[in-house]
Amino acid sequence: MDDAEVPDVRRSLGQAVAALGVPAYRWWFVSQILSYSGVMTQMVAQSWLVLQLTALPGALLAAAGPAWPGGRRIRLLALLAGAAVVLTAVSPHVVTAFIGLAATGFLSIWLIASANTLVQLRADQALRGRVMAVWFMALPGTMPFTGFLSGLVAQAAGARAGFALAGAALLVTVFLTWRSLDR
Repeated sequence: MDDAEVPDVRRSLGQAVAALGVPAYRWWFVSQILSYSGVMTQMVAQSWLVLQLTALPGALLAAAGPAWPGGRRIRLLALLAGAAVVLTAVSPHVVTAFIGLAATGFLSIWLIASANTLVQLRADQALRGRVMAVWFMALPGTMPFTGFLSGLVAQAAGARAGFALAGAALLVTVFLTWRSLDR
């Protein structure tokens, strides 16, 4: 590539900035920035609102439940949450997928809040802080492995397969730990 083919960055930048000297272009440029900012704000707000609206009922049900949630409740919630994830992954339409995602969020929060309460209440008082430290590290601490695995599956077989794998893993875990929740 000789010097004649190399673009002059300063010249190109100068032309772009010079275009802002045209009032119509300046108005268009500013309106695009404002419009894009509005779209981004709306997307963030919608995502947060959907999350809060689907998670809030689950959190409220967990709080309104028995003071000492039992293993049967945790098992049932885990089964329902796993089934919701798998059904969402195989849903044939966007509407049913959104309904499945709402059910997944609702059941997951209810499950996590109830299981969190059960772990705190079953832990010996002298060990409760250490038990909860391990508990809270278990949830995000497995993400590097599970995220990588889910990403590999999604890349090889599609996003639905990765999502279905997460639901299937939850269901398998419930069946493998079935008896431990009876104690």
